[in-house]
Amino acid sequence: MKRVVSSSIVTLLILVTSAVVFMYIRNYNQELGNPYAAIPSDAVFYITTNPIENGIDQLLVPNAWGVLAQAPVFSDLKKQLEGAKNILHKKSELGGLFESGKLILSAHITGAGTFDFLYLKLLDGGTIDLSSAFSEIQKGDANINRREYDGNTIYDITYPNGTSFTWAVVKSVFVGSFTSFLVEDALRQQKVGKPAVWVTDKKHELSEGIQLCINFNNIPSFISLFTEAKAFNGFSAIRNFAGWFSSDMSASKSRLKFNGILSTGDSSKFIYCLKGQQPVRPELPALFPAKTAAAIWFGFSDLKLYSQRLKRFHALQGSTAYSDLLAELNKKFKTDLLQQMTSWVTGEYGLVVTEPSSSNYENNIYAVFKASKPALAKQKLAALSSLVDEKLGEKTQKELYQGCTIGLIRLTDVIPAIYGVHFKRLSRMYYTIIDNQVVFANQAAALRSYIDEVKSGHTLADIFKNANNDKKQNFFLLIKPEASIPVFKSVASAGWRSKADKYRDQFAAASYISFSVMANGENFSAESVIDFGSNLKPTARLMYSIETDTIVEMAPLLINDPVTGEGRLIFQDDAGVLYLSDMDGNILWRTALDSRIMGSIHPIDFFRNGKVQFLFNTPGYLYLIDMNGNPVGNYPIRLPATATNPMTLALKDIGGEQVIYIACENKRIYAYLPSGRPLPGWNFLSSTGTVSLPVKAFESGNKYYLLISDREGAVTVTNRLGDVSVSLSQGFIPGENSTIYTDSTGSDEVLIVTSDADGNIVKVMRDGLVTILPVHAAGPGHGFYYTDINGDGKKDYLFAGGKELVAYDQSMAVIYRKEFDADITGEIQQANLPDGSTGYGITSAAGNKTWIYHLDGRLYDGFPVRGSGKFSIGDINADGRHNLMIGSRTGAVYIYSLD
Repeated sequence: MKRVVSSSIVTLLILVTSAVVFMYIRNYNQELGNPYAAIPSDAVFYITTNPIENGIDQLLVPNAWGVLAQAPVFSDLKKQLEGAKNILHKKSELGGLFESGKLILSAHITGAGTFDFLYLKLLDGGTIDLSSAFSEIQKGDANINRREYDGNTIYDITYPNGTSFTWAVVKSVFVGSFTSFLVEDALRQQKVGKPAVWVTDKKHELSEGIQLCINFNNIPSFISLFTEAKAFNGFSAIRNFAGWFSSDMSASKSRLKFNGILSTGDSSKFIYCLKGQQPVRPELPALFPAKTAAAIWFGFSDLKLYSQRLKRFHALQGSTAYSDLLAELNKKFKTDLLQQMTSWVTGEYGLVVTEPSSSNYENNIYAVFKASKPALAKQKLAALSSLVDEKLGEKTQKELYQGCTIGLIRLTDVIPAIYGVHFKRLSRMYYTIIDNQVVFANQAAALRSYIDEVKSGHTLADIFKNANNDKKQNFFLLIKPEASIPVFKSVASAGWRSKADKYRDQFAAASYISFSVMANGENFSAESVIDFGSNLKPTARLMYSIETDTIVEMAPLLINDPVTGEGRLIFQDDAGVLYLSDMDGNILWRTALDSRIMGSIHPIDFFRNGKVQFLFNTPGYLYLIDMNGNPVGNYPIRLPATATNPMTLALKDIGGEQVIYIACENKRIYAYLPSGRPLPGWNFLSSTGTVSLPVKAFESGNKYYLLISDREGAVTVTNRLGDVSVSLSQGFIPGENSTIYTDSTGSDEVLIVTSDADGNIVKVMRDGLVTILPVHAAGPGHGFYYTDINGDGKKDYLFAGGKELVAYDQSMAVIYRKEFDADITGEIQQANLPDGSTGYGITSAAGNKTWIYHLDGRLYDGFPVRGSGKFSIGDINADGRHNLMIGSRTGAVYIYSLD
């Protein structure tokens, strides 16, 4: 590819012109040839522009160039296209040469990791002034060498910058390339006299503009430039799909569209299986999950005919998996697997790969079938499951999830044996039925994720409608490039694996790529779309879930493994079990603690060596554990009395170390260093009542403060050593879900702003004056958030409680009000959104839902989502993308993508 990137289309036009100057006169009286006959048989694809100017204009139409050009490779290409366009519009001698007739570019593999183009043009008349042409060549500095090859004269032109170009003219056909041996290959092919590539006949002749012809047989060699051959098992599926695809291209600001025809080749191609089928209107793709990264859909009107041809196709490919495995299993279990697995299928089926969190996507692959009679499918699959269990001496426990039964058939590789190599990664047979969809996956957890998406309405309906326009068809391929990056990285070569994340924005420039095939008697029409204008706004998409023993209410903590750099999640369920999982949702370890953790888990570098440990407290102990779940040093440390609040880990003390503050039921406040030793000089001995809220540590006006409040209304503001710093004029009881904001108004007089248990606004001044603004906005469990909501530069008030969320401005006028169908928990959590803005989230335990809003009250797209615990937002894959991690009352932790 670097050869192509480094070459200039402008330079090409200049070099081609110089070639014409030398060769046109020499061959003026020769018989006209066929440029298609000079394309070597190893062409991956070829492009025809007719006229050339038309093609370049169309290529520059899409708006996506604004994003694509941010990468050097596309920036250079855009400049080259614009330069070529300017030359053509000048109507000069150089431009005049190209303003009429066809230019053909064929793509060929030229070496390890490289490809280049062969340029072909029929010189079918006209003259060109020699002196005028040379005036347009780069100051005449080119060095032109002439040589003979197989009875033809070849010219090599070299410029001081190292650029070299080779050309020849045979039978008035100009042949040129930046790779000299491609010209030699073309001259040998020209001698044959018959095109080695597919050229459509008059009946299917395509219109003027840009035409694209793709050779499926040679696509694998092109893909191999970017992949590890051993890692990619789809080469045979691509090579054996069809013969050629020949199409016209049309361009708009939002998409490139290709309409054409498909050659079947012979019966060894998969497309032959669809001969004789009538196109059908797809139903399944619109029901695939919105987080789909890639999907293949097959549609047919005659299942029996399709199955017969599919079986023959497998045999022609030399695959014995279909016959041997099924015959072996039929004999072993005394059944007809093909009948059991196909008798309920009607009209369509598909393969779905949802967006994985890493290059391992075994748990993101699904086979989906449309059932003519879902009850029959359920009966057949349950009977097969029971039959296999009985023979193997196993007992499968069915699971009911959101009204869908999840079962298991303890066989492997049956689906790929029946339906082909596309399903190779789907070896196991967990299954469920959603309405008329029968879905298979490798794990039950993967099916739960699929059910969640479909039941919540997060599907491909909008994208599929945009891509398909409700057309009847027989084959449909959809790829969402950005969502497919982890899949690409799983097969990419080392060089391209490292580039995938770097060019994520360029991947995202195309919202989707689709390819459709429609049977039409003995022929097939085909259509492809590269869409740049349907990029959906950022939305929440469920990536995967982690099954737990019971409810998870605490916020999962995201950290990075210090050795591998991969994301890790640590969290605890309500039964007291602590979990560590990897970025794919696999649980690495679990351990039971003496009780539930109070508050949050705090990451800390105890040894100051760049490694992470986890600090937290239960009612009885302070814990510090390492990445493997083992206690550190003399931890766990038994507390002097039962803790009544979650510990606070202050940022620093006088000596630069972190400090742990924790209250106990003996009404004493304790301060520890991470080593477990008491903080020297700590002076705050006891409170008047029980302290249940965490000690608030904050800085304001270059001073460090601690705020300690108890249930009786006593509020104390101290310095970091517990000495009283500010004497308050009156006490108050902060709301249990109220956040305490420091210096929030920008005034030097205000120390903190919060709300009390009665839903009133509380302001504490630096001199200790406490002002309570009676609002009574919500009950004791309300949430309070203080920020600029309406964008006027002044802080506003947000209250959440009951079934209502209300935003007030400084004058207490309502900015907006939201109502919910279930009680919300009250706590308002800040959410840092992918666009760099700040939003907030609220949850409902009763509804097991979470909502995230922009500050102006707009609901973030894709919400509400399942999950009702405290959440965290971070980058689990270290790829610059935002993930939401949240527990659930269903015994799971959900990981969503927000980009």
